[in-house]
Amino acid sequence: MDPVTMINELIKKSGGYRCIDYVFEIWYKYSHERDYTVSYELCEFDFDENLTWENDWWEGEDDVIYKRVVALEDILNYYFENHKE
Repeated sequence: MDPVTMINELIKKSGGYRCIDYVFEIWYKYSHERDYTVSYELCEFDFDENLTWENDWWEGEDDVIYKRVVALEDILNYYFENHKE
């Protein structure tokens, strides 16, 4: 599934609540490689549905799988709620 569709589905599941920053779990490799590289990449999703990646992670790999997506806000909320001083 493409990343824009994944974010739009996440927005629908959250009752229409839209964030700006999202983190994707991405698996990618070249066709001649056996193993995938797994990375977690931050992106901005604007109101025109454009993605802007924080890092230049894609270097032409021809096998890219967007596994999961979560709003950065949800990661931060979870962290601060579960790591109290």
